[in-house]
Amino acid sequence: MIFLPIVERELRAASRRRGTYWGRFSAAVVAVFAGAWVLVLAEKEFGSAQDAGPILFGTLAALVFIYIAIAGILLTCDCLSVEKREGTLGLLFLTDLRGYDVVLGKLAATSINACYGILAVLPVLAIPLLLGGVTNGEFWRVALVSANLLFFFLCVGIFSSSVTRQDQTALALSVSLALFIVLAPLLAFAWLQLRNFLVHDEIWVLLACPAFDCVAAFDAQFKTSQPAFWSNAAITQIYAWTFLLLACFIVPRSWQQTVAGPDGGPWLAKWRAFAGRRPGARAAARVKLLAINPFLWRAARPGVKTMYPWLFLGVAAAGWWVCGRLAGAQSLFAEPGDMLFALVVNSVLKLWVASEGCRCLAEDRRTGTLELLLTTPLTGEEIVRGQRKALWRQFAGPVTAVLLMDLLFLIMALRGEDDPEQRTVDFCIYLSTATFLVLDMYALSWLSLWMGVAGRKPVRAISLSYCLVVVVPALVTFVCAVLFSLAGWINWEISYSLWIFVSLTADGIFAGTARVDLLGRLRERVAEGFWRPRTPPPTR
Repeated sequence: MIFLPIVERELRAASRRRGTYWGRFSAAVVAVFAGAWVLVLAEKEFGSAQDAGPILFGTLAALVFIYIAIAGILLTCDCLSVEKREGTLGLLFLTDLRGYDVVLGKLAATSINACYGILAVLPVLAIPLLLGGVTNGEFWRVALVSANLLFFFLCVGIFSSSVTRQDQTALALSVSLALFIVLAPLLAFAWLQLRNFLVHDEIWVLLACPAFDCVAAFDAQFKTSQPAFWSNAAITQIYAWTFLLLACFIVPRSWQQTVAGPDGGPWLAKWRAFAGRRPGARAAARVKLLAINPFLWRAARPGVKTMYPWLFLGVAAAGWWVCGRLAGAQSLFAEPGDMLFALVVNSVLKLWVASEGCRCLAEDRRTGTLELLLTTPLTGEEIVRGQRKALWRQFAGPVTAVLLMDLLFLIMALRGEDDPEQRTVDFCIYLSTATFLVLDMYALSWLSLWMGVAGRKPVRAISLSYCLVVVVPALVTFVCAVLFSLAGWINWEISYSLWIFVSLTADGIFAGTARVDLLGRLRERVAEGFWRPRTPPPTR
């Protein structure tokens, strides 16, 4: 038998996919534009290329680390759970394949684009070596940390996919695990410093944080923490291999799990009772929803689901307060922490709306339920209206609370700032943040529904919806700012106005086109999965 046959098969398949080459090309283009923009601004500020080299190197390294954290989790968090949902994972184990064959094969299939993207960015990352101010050791340490972190996040995602069936559950579990492993040592270190338990600022507490080497890889920190750098690299490898081995052990034993799963015992029964899943309460709630809209009865599950956004806001508020205390803030409200908190909460809510909008229709289309619903008197407009009503019921209250919190942050920021120009900047940032929270969520409520119907993989549909509405306008603004910088005329007013214009245009285009497609082509798109018209043969 061939050693690791699925790995060989997936690598051969990836070599014939156009996306493999386009992903590598796109990563290199983004790195070139980012490097050009940082280089222009740094040379204007410092006047010499040697001083601009470390700034360019640090900025590109930070972008690579952020890309690794996002891509590593998204690529693998649904690679095994989708096989469980479709019932194809068990077919692999009818052969002589073992758990490690399947897991390593999926890991190779999902990680190839991310690996190629990092390899494409490395030549751009080496440009500061020619400018000066960056050493060879610093460059290779950053490359080592990038590979190490990518392996860690890929293993976290594939472990989460091995223990769950649903894509949203796998995504939430992988993000939660990664955040806990990264943030827990940082919070412990800050708490120990606040309590004066660390007399000489020992960094041994931070060795358990995989992000420690992202800072220790640079020469300024590596000279004083060289043993800690290699220790943290080893600990990160231990994390990654632990998750990978657990996935290899779990996959052969979890593919036979049914959709319903085990009964769960008395504790699960109590939780279902608390969540409103008792038969009587559930029936009464669904009768009420059925009178409003038939598909709302299907999409808006009564119970604890509507409490999840409020629970997230409560945890986020507690984290905001704890981080403020650990940072030693003199008052409860302090910038730029409040602004960062508002941006993070808004981004999570937008991603959540994209996930919820895509999930129901994508699952119904995969199982054939949506095709059966369209054979009933239920129209496509009623299906879309019911799904959007379900989103409104779940997120209207939390979004209103976030808008009120943004208003409170704005008032406190204006009261604590004496500089008129900074007051104007704060006002514009908070106003645009609150405005685009509403506009982006409106656009996502349409686009994610269409992506759920048109796409085959829910995680990819969620990521694409979020990128088109939120990420693409930021990238377009960034590229235009680079071009304006090369032309020699740029300031924050022009950049801000450009971002507003591009974001409004994107929201209008994507919301409008998705709305037209949903209301006009829903039946046609659903039918494509079961019947495609044959193309007539060419006539001679």
